[in-house]
Amino acid sequence: MRPAAILAALALVPLAIADPTARAQQVPDPMSRSASSVFYARQQGNCTWTPAGDVGPCINQALQVAATAGGGTVVRPAGIYGLATKVVWPTTNPVALRCPSGSGSGASATTLKWIGAAAGRMVEIRTDTSNVKGPEINHCNFDGNAGLAADGLYLSSVDHGHFDDLSFNGGFNGGNIINLTVDSATGQGSQNNTFDNLFIANGVGGTYTSNQFRLGAYVSASDGVHGNAAFNVAKNILIGGNGGIGILCEGCDNNYFSGRVFNATQSIHLTIAQAGSHLFPANGNVFGPMMYAGPFVVRGTASFPGCTSTGTITCTFANELYLDQTNASPQPTVEPGAGLLWRSNTGYASGLSLIGKDGTQPALMAAHDYSIWGACFVNSRLYGTQATSYLCNSQSAAYVAFDSIAGDRFQIDHSGSGGAKNLRFTRTAGTGMFQFDAAPVQMSVATVGTLPACGATRKYAVMAVSDQSGAPTYRGALTGGGSLAVLAYCNGSAWEAH
Repeated sequence: MRPAAILAALALVPLAIADPTARAQQVPDPMSRSASSVFYARQQGNCTWTPAGDVGPCINQALQVAATAGGGTVVRPAGIYGLATKVVWPTTNPVALRCPSGSGSGASATTLKWIGAAAGRMVEIRTDTSNVKGPEINHCNFDGNAGLAADGLYLSSVDHGHFDDLSFNGGFNGGNIINLTVDSATGQGSQNNTFDNLFIANGVGGTYTSNQFRLGAYVSASDGVHGNAAFNVAKNILIGGNGGIGILCEGCDNNYFSGRVFNATQSIHLTIAQAGSHLFPANGNVFGPMMYAGPFVVRGTASFPGCTSTGTITCTFANELYLDQTNASPQPTVEPGAGLLWRSNTGYASGLSLIGKDGTQPALMAAHDYSIWGACFVNSRLYGTQATSYLCNSQSAAYVAFDSIAGDRFQIDHSGSGGAKNLRFTRTAGTGMFQFDAAPVQMSVATVGTLPACGATRKYAVMAVSDQSGAPTYRGALTGGGSLAVLAYCNGSAWEAH
């Protein structure tokens, strides 16, 4: 081919111009979940890339260009940049937004700082129809600018998104730093998203009120139709704040969380999404291993008097917690009507508790001190409203059965202190009786000579002897050496025949 022809052919080939601030880390892995095309935000629009400039329009333009091209990765340059225009995600093709990595593992070298209107929202990925599939944001830091921003990352009807190595700091007020939810009856659930290595600090330099991580739901007030955040995974999370709620699960279900929540106001809150008379409870969520500083609260009839734990269940239920108490995380608070299966690890001992939907008492609890393990669901109506049985801290009560309608309550525990203890059966409330049905009761058998000492602590005890000599006299002394079987009664000072 002639030189002129070669030059003419080359003129038809578009040349990729690299961002001069791009670093090697910015090039996406060829196995990335997003398309392989790379688009540099700094090459789009005419933004001033400084802390005082608004780079939102350029990022939005780059996202739209990537979506129009069939999907791709938008890369932002390293540095601190102002954001006054909300970043809005395309709803057509999968797009990723990536920032350069910093010096540490997962640390971001790029910060977006909100400089827009008060109560602003920094990033929004949402739709009211169907869902937004496969968005990604990686290695980025978001600064709320001392409470000027309310929301960091708003996600509504998002499916199979990946939000990894993100940090949020600087203070957010009056909203939710991360909000994963559904906004309308026509929007599908926010499902199958992953959040890995999240760092949220919403309490440095002031008191800020935004919840740190909310998983919500849409419930129709007219017919109860709902969609919610479900089947999402959030792991390796570190959340801190002195206001708002660390993790707020408002009608979310079947999500998994692990990490640490150091929010002293309220660390984790499992509650009910309500619209009119329609309720949709948090259910099936798993937390563990989880460490937290403030209260872990599971809402039931105390907060929602209309919720039920039978029939169509509308109180929170079937949630699980594996509690790491090595840093003195408090035990969870479970309202009547709510359900939580939880176990704890203090580094040297473990315990297991299952609080049923019948009330505040555990349906099953095992404590390390007596190594009591195993299910006690016989005689236990976990999903009913009448009878509940449970094993609890075996230092005091070992087994309790109660009827919340009749008011009867029975307890089996260890009586006495130090040395040998007695196993005691006690009715602590009501007028019911201990009853043995469908089978005789067999007493312990001894000989007259091997009866234990009868004193004040054994008064009213009854045993059987197998070697009474001759017919006994009622309330008379016992004589061994014979072959008659009789009942022996301790009157507080001596055994006598009965």
